[in-house]
Amino acid sequence: MNHPVVVSERAARAGRARPRCFCLAVAMEDDKKLARSALPLRFPEEQYNVARPSDFWLNCLDALADALEARGDHAGKRKLESSIAEIEAFAEEDRSPAALAALTQWAKHAQKLLVLLVDNLGLVLERLRETQWGLREALSRDNRLVLIGASSSFLEESADYQSPFYDFFHVHELGQLPENEARELVAVRAKQTGASAVQAVLENDPGRFKALLCSTRQRSRRTSNDSSERGSRQRVVGRRARPTLHGTKKCLANNFWSQSSVARSRVSSNG
Repeated sequence: MNHPVVVSERAARAGRARPRCFCLAVAMEDDKKLARSALPLRFPEEQYNVARPSDFWLNCLDALADALEARGDHAGKRKLESSIAEIEAFAEEDRSPAALAALTQWAKHAQKLLVLLVDNLGLVLERLRETQWGLREALSRDNRLVLIGASSSFLEESADYQSPFYDFFHVHELGQLPENEARELVAVRAKQTGASAVQAVLENDPGRFKALLCSTRQRSRRTSNDSSERGSRQRVVGRRARPTLHGTKKCLANNFWSQSSVARSRVSSNG
């Protein structure tokens, strides 16, 4: 199977970057039918502790333990943590296959797909550059593991003929929402959270929304251009350019959300 990779800007709220895969996890958990057959595993946005394959698979087991705790399966979590402690004591050559085996055995016993939601996938692949063939082999098996990655820029590994991951991922590039869909997205979010001030701005001052939309897109283009220039400079000096991780690019809905306090005060003054 081709594991999907989403190429998009990072979302942010109130100045803090929000992992792209966070939204995917929430969507999966909200879909009752999908939740019965698949379990999303969330990871830190940037897995800097990954230096060997065993680090990645142990991170997967830790994410599974967190997921079990969130579901209230405390006995399952304790059992898994006991297995993790045993595996961590193994030599490196045994640690990686043991961690992968523990992960796949849990999935088969539970009859669930484990969906590995890996943000900044390019960073992980870069850190596992010398062992990528093993990672590809593990993800190519029918072992109930599905990887969904996210990246700020196109993965070089997908287009490099020499890469183990050449033509391996199914890449989805998320572009900008048209104005009507962006407005609908913010309106739905406002209704879900009971943010009447934001709803009032959308209904009574549509020009402000359009201005924010244009401002956000211009900021995104400037940030993307800066990132491209940095990548070009890296290639000029002979270094491999990594996925763009510089700065925080704000998506429309969350950027708009950070203005809710301003909107609330203006609506009050107009009233």
